[in-house]
Amino acid sequence: MKILVANSGFPRAGTTLLQNILAQNNLIHTETASGLTNIIHGSYIGYISDFDVPRNPNKSNLDKSLIKYCRGGIQTFLSDLTSKPIIIDKSRDWVKEYILFKKIIPDFKVIFLVRDLRAIFSSFEKQYRKDIFKTYKWPVTEGDNRTLDLRYLNYLDLEMLNHPLKNLQNLIQCGYYKDIHFLRYEDLCSNPSNSLEKIYDYLNLDKYTHNFNKIDQVTKELDNFITFGDHKIKNHIIPSTPDWEFILGTDISQDIYQKFEWFFQLFNYKK
Repeated sequence: MKILVANSGFPRAGTTLLQNILAQNNLIHTETASGLTNIIHGSYIGYISDFDVPRNPNKSNLDKSLIKYCRGGIQTFLSDLTSKPIIIDKSRDWVKEYILFKKIIPDFKVIFLVRDLRAIFSSFEKQYRKDIFKTYKWPVTEGDNRTLDLRYLNYLDLEMLNHPLKNLQNLIQCGYYKDIHFLRYEDLCSNPSNSLEKIYDYLNLDKYTHNFNKIDQVTKELDNFITFGDHKIKNHIIPSTPDWEFILGTDISQDIYQKFEWFFQLFNYKK
């Protein structure tokens, strides 16, 4: 039986880096955006939307059958991906579907990467400055991106940022927060050995000695289809250096903190 682990989190927070570190372990297969979350979600939606199902007097058993059907489908799906026993799948949708997958896999494990939001906004802006010829959409300001303030308003509206924020709030509100393994990007970069040890403890797996100075990129993503997509990693880990004051300025940096103060306090990020 395959062991499924979800790798989820914020953009620019090291999910791709972590995938390629974990791929050094010959027991682990790292998969990127397999679509498995939506496949199972589609089965679930089809079931609960069916007109006849609620009228069935045996519905409680049907519910159990659906769970078994999804559980078996997951195993069949994973078995054709790799012969390795552990599959770590990267997608932001894992946390959105956490409650469903927790029903299907009671011991469902999720690694959720976070990063100082000011650094994430700074990364967006640096990527824009690096490649101004890429097609960017600026819906909030009706296509106007002439100033940093205008671009910032659009960054605030990015689904790739708001999506994990809403999912995180849902995890907290529903009491699932304690079952998730949260990893700060800054900690991964400053002390990767300790960060990986904690992951192996969370997954109940034997420790593995990783090479953080030679990280081969085995996962591939087509970044041309994603705004601010950049999934190329360095082949070694370097400490994360705060640069938001220089890139974004004091006013925007402070505004980010004020807007998301609950996040900064939750993960012990200093003002």
